[in-house]
Amino acid sequence: MKPQFNLLLSVLLIGTVFASCDNNRSSSQNASVTFENAFVILPPPSRQVAMGGFSATVKNKDVYLVDVKTNHAKSVELHDMTMANGIMKMRKLNRLKIKKDETIQLQRGGKHLMFFELDPKLKPRDNIILLVTVEERSGNTKIYEVEAKLLEQGVK
Repeated sequence: MKPQFNLLLSVLLIGTVFASCDNNRSSSQNASVTFENAFVILPPPSRQVAMGGFSATVKNKDVYLVDVKTNHAKSVELHDMTMANGIMKMRKLNRLKIKKDETIQLQRGGKHLMFFELDPKLKPRDNIILLVTVEERSGNTKIYEVEAKLLEQGVK
């Protein structure tokens, strides 16, 4: 009877150790990204290019913002504006690094989103869903659904 009890106790103990190791591994390997204050500024009438942004905070590890999509625009690009010799320059970014425990702001006058061929039927205060793709250094990606508020020109 005692050998069976020791075997059962060993099996239970080993199972508990493996379960706790697995839980620690999965929670420490995944980056967590939160998004807040997402917005798109509607373009003037007859224009279909808009700018937008959000704040993104990363926990656990460095990640890269690599793509943004929405059903309400033909395409969305990540851009950066810089001032050089009194001239404002805008360039497209393919990816944006967000460091562990850092918050970045995508906003007017700096890093921001550009929406091309935005749906002309959209109105101020409508909400649209942005699909934001984040990539870890390992190559794993995760898509986040982010709700953005549509704003009129001159707001933000």
